[in-house]
Amino acid sequence: LRAQGFDTELVTGRPPAPHFHSWMHYAWQAQEMWPDLYVQVHPDKAARHGIADGQRVVIETAHGKIEARAWLHAGIRPDAIFIPIGWGERQPYHPWRSVNFLTDKHQRDPASDHSNLKTYLCRIAPSGE
Repeated sequence: LRAQGFDTELVTGRPPAPHFHSWMHYAWQAQEMWPDLYVQVHPDKAARHGIADGQRVVIETAHGKIEARAWLHAGIRPDAIFIPIGWGERQPYHPWRSVNFLTDKHQRDPASDHSNLKTYLCRIAPSGE
């Protein structure tokens, strides 16, 4: 995958406090604080890819592609990005494709039979919009 340009580790996890799963997207207060799906990107990586803070970007894995707003954050490793869970296309105010579209539903943990939702190789680029 690295030879195909998938050179960045995608890490997923919990969103900021105002959003807890998808149900908080129906509260206007949470929408005012965090309206858009975001991806945390190290400023050095963003500079290499021509990505500005707040810019719409495309994140792609071997399994799918989504868009999110770039949040330049020096607290993340330069070889990784972070996307929170909980955003989706059915949200009433700011619909986004969920990070789940980047995962492989067939890749399962042999012990727990849980799908891998935490980390994948990906690539990131500015969106055409």
